[in-house]
Amino acid sequence: MKKTLLIISFLIPFALHAQTKVVIGLKASGLIAMNDINTDVKGLVVEPNSFGVRYSVGPVLDIMLTDNYAFHTGLWFTAKRSGHILQQTQDFAKTELQYVQLPIAMKFYTDELIDNFRLYFIVGVTADLKVSELTSFENKITGNKEKESTSSYFNTFDIGILASAGAEYKIGDRTALFGGFTYNRGLIPSQFEAVAKTATGNTNYVIKSQLSLFSLDIGIRF
Repeated sequence: MKKTLLIISFLIPFALHAQTKVVIGLKASGLIAMNDINTDVKGLVVEPNSFGVRYSVGPVLDIMLTDNYAFHTGLWFTAKRSGHILQQTQDFAKTELQYVQLPIAMKFYTDELIDNFRLYFIVGVTADLKVSELTSFENKITGNKEKESTSSYFNTFDIGILASAGAEYKIGDRTALFGGFTYNRGLIPSQFEAVAKTATGNTNYVIKSQLSLFSLDIGIRF
């Protein structure tokens, strides 16, 4: 019995290799980085401050389970940002963030709609590891700027939902160009303390920031 199980366990990887096809590629994205803001003190108005144009780049890997289904992963270097403004004092803070993202998702293909052209859809999550953080502070009324801070306000790790849709056009036996749109939203809010310097004195409050992005993707599979 043990010999049988050993033989089976030895043969499984070869069977999987024979039944699956691994397709690699490169993806580059221009993205709009945003964030949601919440605070725990009533009466203080803290709002997200606009959005920023950032980028993401890295390899992608599809393990084809069938002609229409694949396990989708890769390794992306992604720049994000968070910004908020305290309306009472016009104090503004902006944080530039860089992450390494590991997508874990399923990819679904339609049949060819026309020759060599088909659509794809991706649903899954990303595991995000923060590699860089830099925060700047400014008062919008006085124009005074404080020294940039490398303090860690945001979580080192995050998990995000991943949803993407796009189209692929085959230009060779194994080569295809693709493009699409992706939405990625962090699920773990970062929480940090701040001080509001108002006319009635200093007020300590807690900020919760949640990151998200919407991107335009282009790439090549080979």
